[in-house]
Amino acid sequence: MTLRKSFLALLLVLCLFASGCGSDTRETSPLPTPELDPTALLTAVALDPAAYAGKQVIVEGVLESTGNMPNVAFFLSDGEGHKLPTSAWAPLEVMQPAQGTEQPKTMAAFVGKRLRLTGVVTQAGEGYLLEVAQAIEK
Repeated sequence: MTLRKSFLALLLVLCLFASGCGSDTRETSPLPTPELDPTALLTAVALDPAAYAGKQVIVEGVLESTGNMPNVAFFLSDGEGHKLPTSAWAPLEVMQPAQGTEQPKTMAAFVGKRLRLTGVVTQAGEGYLLEVAQAIEK
């Protein structure tokens, strides 16, 4: 009886192996998508932010602002007219620092500078914005 069970198990394994042979997965598997550089990704996210909602992205552009305190808004521009709203990652303003301590950078120090931002695209009201986790000056 043990020989019969072994033979059936071997036959089952061979059938499973044979059923997988000859299948061509190249036709059904998607081609890898090319990685976008951070400036191109900024344009892509600005054009279709819903496609990137909930995803972490690394984008690069020039930080711009609009409005006046306390209703100031920040966005990253690709220089081609595409803009992605961003959260503030630094204080908007700083009170006089304690004597002997260095004054921290405010958001105003980053405006007009080329930055590489890392963050998650989130829905904010009726639109989307980049919740910035890291900002690096380029």
